[in-house]
Amino acid sequence: HEIQQLSIQQNKLSKADEFSSLIQSIGGTNINAGTIYDYTTYYNSFPKEQLDKWLDIFSVRLMNPVFRQFQTELEVVYEEYNRFLDNTNRQVNQFVFEHAFSETPYSRAVLGTGDHLKNPKLSELIKYYETWYVPQNMALILVGDLKTEEIANMVNRRFGRIPQAEQLTQRTNIVPNEIKGRKQISERIGEMPQTLLIYNGVTRGHDDEFALEIALQMLNNRNRTGILDKLAIEGDLMIAYSSLVSLANDGKIIINATPSYDYAQRRFESHRRVERMLTRAVDQLLKGDIEDWLFESVKNNMIRMHMRNTEYSSNKAQLISDAFVNNYDIARVLDYPAIIQSITMDDVLRVAKEYLNNNYIAMHLNEGKKNKTEHIEKPSLPEMPDIVNEEKSIYAQWFEQVPVEAASLKETSFDDVSIEYINDRSRLFYYANPVNDIFTMTLKYGIGEREMPELGMATSLMNNAGVLATFEPQEFRNALSQVNATVSYSVDDDYTYVQVEGTEDQLTLVCNLITRQILMPKLDEKQINNVKGQVIQTRRIEKNNADMQQNALIEYMRYHDRSDYIDRKSDREIIDLTISDLTTAFQKATDYAAEVHYVGNLPFETVHEILSANLPLKADELESQSPQVKQRVNYTENTIYFVPNNDVTQSRILFFMEGKDYSPQNAATLDVFNRYFGGSWGSLVNEEIRVKRSMAYTAAAALIPPPLEKEKYRMDGFIGTQADKTIDAIEVFLDLKNNMPQYPERIDVIKNNVSFALMAGQPHFRNVSQNYESMKNRGFSQPAAHYIVPAVQEMTFDDLLSFYEEVVKETPIVIGIVGNPRQVNIAELEKFGKVERINLSRLYKN
Repeated sequence: HEIQQLSIQQNKLSKADEFSSLIQSIGGTNINAGTIYDYTTYYNSFPKEQLDKWLDIFSVRLMNPVFRQFQTELEVVYEEYNRFLDNTNRQVNQFVFEHAFSETPYSRAVLGTGDHLKNPKLSELIKYYETWYVPQNMALILVGDLKTEEIANMVNRRFGRIPQAEQLTQRTNIVPNEIKGRKQISERIGEMPQTLLIYNGVTRGHDDEFALEIALQMLNNRNRTGILDKLAIEGDLMIAYSSLVSLANDGKIIINATPSYDYAQRRFESHRRVERMLTRAVDQLLKGDIEDWLFESVKNNMIRMHMRNTEYSSNKAQLISDAFVNNYDIARVLDYPAIIQSITMDDVLRVAKEYLNNNYIAMHLNEGKKNKTEHIEKPSLPEMPDIVNEEKSIYAQWFEQVPVEAASLKETSFDDVSIEYINDRSRLFYYANPVNDIFTMTLKYGIGEREMPELGMATSLMNNAGVLATFEPQEFRNALSQVNATVSYSVDDDYTYVQVEGTEDQLTLVCNLITRQILMPKLDEKQINNVKGQVIQTRRIEKNNADMQQNALIEYMRYHDRSDYIDRKSDREIIDLTISDLTTAFQKATDYAAEVHYVGNLPFETVHEILSANLPLKADELESQSPQVKQRVNYTENTIYFVPNNDVTQSRILFFMEGKDYSPQNAATLDVFNRYFGGSWGSLVNEEIRVKRSMAYTAAAALIPPPLEKEKYRMDGFIGTQADKTIDAIEVFLDLKNNMPQYPERIDVIKNNVSFALMAGQPHFRNVSQNYESMKNRGFSQPAAHYIVPAVQEMTFDDLLSFYEEVVKETPIVIGIVGNPRQVNIAELEKFGKVERINLSRLYKN
């Protein structure tokens, strides 16, 4: 109570969200923080021209933090904790960690226990900060278009001000938990049975780590050529994978399998049989019963994946962070390809025998609910008063006056992508790879599940297909792996995708392999039965899983009986499908015109010649009607749909509102409105619901553009809140929508944020051609930033207000709730509009 009273006084003196507002004013995006087992990280992206200002505010933040809003942030963590209790997958993962890392801090969830959270102390927060937030325990990691010698003085001038500790406090010594002998643990928890084998592993940075990773990838890898992969491809297991969980002070190997499901008898394979399959797979590895090509292909694939990962700045930062936290040489990151190539098969067999031995936990998990942990009630404190303080601090006034190097919009054009017909209607889109010799290619056939519902199962089967008269399914994967390539199949409402990756020296051979698979797939009954089992089992789960209920409710709110969960094949129709039905469906999809998006180093003319001669593109292709926009339900009054779920701690509140026709001319207004109203930190929805009132861990709303010009955009919103706050949270959201607070002084910060972020941000080179095609479909004649930045700079707050009055204020809104009817007063919802209670039978077709 005393802390709360001090917080109230503090709110009168300072603007609570000023830090995030200043970061946004320099074009900062993705500002967030996170704590995991071994470290805490603070991160965001920003334009390089703003580096000096960024360094100043972040160093000041670390030197002079103010622990404001103690009560509201405490309640937000309560919401996060309660959300964790409702997430079945996180509960299963936590159960696994409790036993795999027993008697170490890793066995406890990062969020802590309910008792920890019920008894917080501000003094402990301050003590923690003073102990650990010292230079000896911190790293600043900058990744971008920067040169160390040019910025070193700037960094030292800002971060050198943080005082060092006289002596770094010693950490508690954590003794790894050692598994001895076979120990069986059985539990009813989760939505599907899982069989796990948990072995002793290694810590992060251990000398055996990379060799052990290679050993595990010979069981299961991205190319799906491992011993476990064969069991999944052939239908003996539904899913199977192996992973190395290496932490700073302990490590474990986890081999996990979901048993195959017999949809006819409605039962899963037994845990005992699955455990025998897994141990036989491990024994095969230990005996060295591995072909040389698999060993080499696994190493090549690991190197290729490392090269692909390091194309992204965030991944580079993570690799450097791992080296710092785990105290190993950065050369381990920089020299990764050479280190992997130097590892021999003898090294791999040595570590496999050392760790994959008879010391393991056999975990047999069956479907069921573990005794549920009690959720945390809202603290018995009076609500914080609503204090609006827009006065800028002295620091903010100084910060805004600091000059920066002028930024400019990069000269980009749709002409950066080379386009040429590759068949009658199909086209090749080519963009040069500026970094390495890895090519990526996406064949995007112009038809999807909207017109051919069978394509979902058909693409699942294609991922396990061989080639008639040539390759068994596993043999085909082996052939691709030997040329260091991968292929995967997928589908959405509008398109069927074939995604290929490899090295360009093998392009012709890779094209020949996937062409033969597409034209002559080899499948068997065991595989189709496994896919049917997955579909039937997933449909059974979706009726009990709150997240799946949420997704089905969103579809129902938008489309009613044309929801993807209703307008689909019945269970009986699924069971009656044959291999012929599904292969025919896939072949029909390949009759349509395709977009071929290619990123690589070979000259455009060479790529065009190779692909023209070697891709499975049929003559006189059918014209594509994709993308399409499914027409949404027209609402004339506020409508509330309530889906009862007695098991959830948190209510999931969904908002949907129809918008107006989309065009490049209103794109800038949508961006600015989103940042003002609900699409970012500091927006009204986040500020009023999360920050001021602690009603939710997640609270957001945004206007979403359609895939086509002149179709209507829509508003989507979400609040995840404790059940007893449901009515209050909806009330606040609707008040923001119907009586939007007006803060004209915020418009300049928002305009800077949108403009700077667009100037600095460009689509990743792998996505440029598909991104540009998406823009063209929305009516842009040049990259969107060229429209939006000038328009944003001309906008006024009155323009934003006019848009709100015309589009948002009086428009009917639809609210969907997945919640506990014992804790939500459904009758009280009627004050918001017409209320309908939705039974699950209305959301799904079986």
